[in-house]
Amino acid sequence: MQKTAIKTKGKAKGVSRRIRKHTVKRRAVKQPAAGRGKLFPATDATASKSVVPFALKPFVNEIPALKVIELQGNENKFAGEEIQVQLIQDLYPIISKHVGYKENKRWSSNTSTSEVLHDLLKKFDKLRFSDKPEGNEDYWKIKKEEGKYCIEIMNTYGDSDAIFIPLDFLSKINLSHRRLHEFLIYAFRLVNNINKVQLFDDWCKKEKQTGNHGMIYEYLLERKDYGYEDDAHELKHKETLRYYGPAGIPSAYCKLLNGGASLNEFDKQLSKFTPSNDFEKIAFPFLQATLALAKTKKTLIEYCEQPWNNGEATPMEYYACVWTIDSTDMMCDIFCEILDEQANNAGASPFCWTEILGNNSENEEAIDFCKKAKHFFETGRKMAHEILKKVKNNTAEYPLPLTKKKNGKRFIDILV
Repeated sequence: MQKTAIKTKGKAKGVSRRIRKHTVKRRAVKQPAAGRGKLFPATDATASKSVVPFALKPFVNEIPALKVIELQGNENKFAGEEIQVQLIQDLYPIISKHVGYKENKRWSSNTSTSEVLHDLLKKFDKLRFSDKPEGNEDYWKIKKEEGKYCIEIMNTYGDSDAIFIPLDFLSKINLSHRRLHEFLIYAFRLVNNINKVQLFDDWCKKEKQTGNHGMIYEYLLERKDYGYEDDAHELKHKETLRYYGPAGIPSAYCKLLNGGASLNEFDKQLSKFTPSNDFEKIAFPFLQATLALAKTKKTLIEYCEQPWNNGEATPMEYYACVWTIDSTDMMCDIFCEILDEQANNAGASPFCWTEILGNNSENEEAIDFCKKAKHFFETGRKMAHEILKKVKNNTAEYPLPLTKKKNGKRFIDILV
């Protein structure tokens, strides 16, 4: 696996720029990340160094930093032989299991507890930055839970490249390939309900009566206050607002996609689904990836912690089902601009989650979910692009009502 240390903050290229190459490059505002391996919270959220006694370079005589702090009379929650003995007893079994750990042969009965603790944590900090096949940790701290000291780490997985699935192809196959169309609608409903996969709700004006609308729609609506470059720009702006309004095709799909779905029904129908044409063959790997992701029953937000708590872009934002990735579409342009701004000003992080070191089973489950989530979006993007190539000259149509229930069966029961 490609190593994904979350040190890329402040150097984000803008996640959406992978899609929209014409974006004007903005100057990144660098925000120094909190110090790694911190034991005490920094007094300032943007502190470039953590208050970590073990990060101090030892003197020539290897006087431990803990001992230095004690001699200086400074307050330290890990000062005192009793606390240090418990720290060593609780943390040694965890740290000594790391690949590459070697005992310090200089330890003896005369070695102070502060020296042993200093050396133990110094070794751990060095070992955890060695290359690992899965799940790199870039942050750790000591915690006390249920009377025992433990190490909490921030795991990271993947990269911070945006992966969007454009859904406008659905409007070009809803009449010609109705069975596939309804199966895909159900698939997107399923991951939206179970895994909280982001759809394009924010792009549309949702109600005629109240005027309620999504955030991206509001941004575009406000642009008229800045004036128009020319008549053509004004016309395009008005057409875009109308297209994404309550009477437009995207809003119709927005309503259709925000419905219920059953994992058991989807699993049952997919097991009986045999692709009967080229379009269904293209979509079949995506339907399988949908089922695999939904079966985890985990949500994206569980693995999208913000390592700097600074509003950085996470996979929750840049893994999304959007209406289109056409760079000439004004709504798409606004969406990418906002995401670029977030990534450049606050940073962009990969999948991030915290866990107590030693819970390997939980870490394996987390990595498995991250892989399946990324595979879902990669497979979905590929499917959308391949179908769009085949139907690029087709006219976009409003979706028909989903198949009605017959004899008490769900609509998806009728698809096969």
